[in-house]
Amino acid sequence: METPIQESLFHVSARIGDILTGYRMNNYGINTNGHIYKFCGRTFEKITEMGFDIIYKEKIGSPLKEILGKTAYMSKKNKIILKVILPFVWLFARVTNMENRIFIVMKAVK
Repeated sequence: METPIQESLFHVSARIGDILTGYRMNNYGINTNGHIYKFCGRTFEKITEMGFDIIYKEKIGSPLKEILGKTAYMSKKNKIILKVILPFVWLFARVTNMENRIFIVMKAVK
């Protein structure tokens, strides 16, 4: 399974942005370009308690081109800002192991 996770730098940044703007940013799948983060590290711990073993787990980041490709509805100024700042944020997330997705392989225990 590959899925977004809550412990990512992007999720934390989105939450802070929502709070600072009085919840007007809508980064959680309600508006275009939003994203829904359903899983966190505890989710997979709970799943293992239900009879699954984790075979492989790795945090991964969205490809930078994929993230930059989701700017169709942004103003030109915001696109420029995003294209300048995002590569640094993406690199920081990678270095701090706060990437926005997890790739996990699980197996049912008999």
